Amino acid sequence: MIAVILSILLLFGGAALYSTAWLKWVPMKVNSWVEVEEAEKIEGESTVVWVVVENHSILPIPWINVSLVLPRGMSEDKKERTVFFSTHLLPRQKVRRKIAFTCYQRGVHRLTSLTVDLSDGLGWKSERLHIDTIPKITVKPRLLHTHIPLPLSDWMGEVSVKRWYNEDPARLYGIRPYQQSDAYTSIHWAASARTGEWMVKQWETTSDASITFVINGQTQTKSIAGVRLEIVDEACRLVATLCQQAQHKGLRYGILTNLMWQGRSVLHTPIGSGEQHYSQIHHLLGGVLPLPLTKGSELLYKLVSENNVAQTIFFVTSYWEEEIASHLHFLREQGHVVYVLYLYQENKPSRLPHWDGPLHFYPVESEGRKTS
Repeated sequence: MIAVILSILLLFGGAALYSTAWLKWVPMKVNSWVEVEEAEKIEGESTVVWVVVENHSILPIPWINVSLVLPRGMSEDKKERTVFFSTHLLPRQKVRRKIAFTCYQRGVHRLTSLTVDLSDGLGWKSERLHIDTIPKITVKPRLLHTHIPLPLSDWMGEVSVKRWYNEDPARLYGIRPYQQSDAYTSIHWAASARTGEWMVKQWETTSDASITFVINGQTQTKSIAGVRLEIVDEACRLVATLCQQAQHKGLRYGILTNLMWQGRSVLHTPIGSGEQHYSQIHHLLGGVLPLPLTKGSELLYKLVSENNVAQTIFFVTSYWEEEIASHLHFLREQGHVVYVLYLYQENKPSRLPHWDGPLHFYPVESEGRKTS
């Protein structure tokens, strides 16, 4: 009888000693992190993240429960979703678990909430670790597959030459990388030898075959309030699609908006061209937030003051007022060609007051329903 009691006491004593040592040494020897397979995706695409848990201690971890909170936009209902899985680890062992999901919402999504629960297997000691993870996924706007009836094709060939491109060969103002359509006589030989790639001369022009896509986020007359996310998403999709069309036709383009970008400032990219330029713009559109920092009229005033060379302007907006129309008319008087792309959700307007220029209407899908 005494031997049985001693055996039981030794068993419990050994278990208590193990449990105490486990709590002291194991939690501090556990590392966990999240690995993102692809940092950039497009709306509707699937992606994969890996959750890694590593045990550096000499003791096993009989039970591990891991929970990762996926941000909004990674589930179809646009709400946060928590993913759980359980596992165990032997000493000096590492496990990687694959989590697949679909990117439903444009934006920059940060994976910041990872929780790891550890247990000694006896139920006596446990520990919860909160891991501050850094990875983020930028979801870029998807491209619209519907036909956009805008006269991008009218700027090519002889129409483009006669109407737009008037260079002055006596006024050199810079160089740029060579493009397939450039003449060999425009190659800047010294710059090409210095940089190791073909560079061509750029001359000042009286007019410019370039496009500025302007996104206006203003929604109210007197105050600058947040705009509905679906409107910003559709505006970004529309501009990304137009930029792709301009890119395919070899045109130069840039974007300007009064919406905040990544909590820093408004987004403004200079005029440029090439696949790298388009990829940068597509990436930046993924980080546009539904928060305007200035009024639409102030945005147009900035455009007027910074552009002395005539170009084409596409003004994308869901808000209209006389002051905006006045600035757009002034741009037309200065030689710019202005197109208004108006986004609506409820009823399609027949016209915009004080505007007689080119105008196109685009419906925006609301949450849970579609516009007519």
